[in-house]
Amino acid sequence: MTKDKPEEKGFLELAGEAMTVLGHEIVAGKDKLMESAAEKITEVKKAIKKKISKKKAAAPAKSKSAAPKKAIKKTVKKAVAKVAKKVSKKLPAKKAVRKKK
Repeated sequence: MTKDKPEEKGFLELAGEAMTVLGHEIVAGKDKLMESAAEKITEVKKAIKKKISKKKAAAPAKSKSAAPKKAIKKTVKKAVAKVAKKVSKKLPAKKAVRKKK
């Protein structure tokens, strides 16, 4: 059995070569995709770090302003207590009333 054209390849051999080329293109595409995804992930990480560093820097400033708030709360509580004492002295004592069943 001799072939008429010795350079002619069979369909299985051609299919194998096509699959090999396709596989190489898939790998190259995957590499490009992973590279671009890695760049985007890096950008997101940098943005997150910036947000976190801003929050950490802002946190001590809030603790400094908390002290005056506590002082104001104490002052308000004392003033309310004084007013409540004055009002209770002016009001007559309540009588105990039985509840009807």
